[in-house]
Amino acid sequence: MYMANEQVHLISRWPLRDGMTTELRDALVELAASVAAHEPGTLSYEVFLGAYAVGSSATLGVGTLPDQIQREVTFEETYVDRAAFEAHLDGETFKNFLAERLHHFYEDPTAPGHPAAATTFLTLLATNET
Repeated sequence: MYMANEQVHLISRWPLRDGMTTELRDALVELAASVAAHEPGTLSYEVFLGAYAVGSSATLGVGTLPDQIQREVTFEETYVDRAAFEAHLDGETFKNFLAERLHHFYEDPTAPGHPAAATTFLTLLATNET
């Protein structure tokens, strides 16, 4: 079992240019499957779609929202350690995804070739796991 303080936990939000497309949805599913198959240092790699709720229409349990109102893709990731995280970033799976799908996301003007991502690195403080 890996010690929590060695692990890298993060949440990364990538804003979409024009909502979700079938092509991008399929590519994200393939990305997660490829990470699972080829990156043993990745403990968890989950991909979520995000739509913004405004006003009183914001309710829990709204079900699946239409692709055209999806505004971001959120990645929740956990790696064994920093080396595993860096291996993910440097690996063919991630690099190919960026090269082929970056046009679906807003690009970071200060880092060409990368999405305008808001990434939060997390430090585990407490858990209910025994």
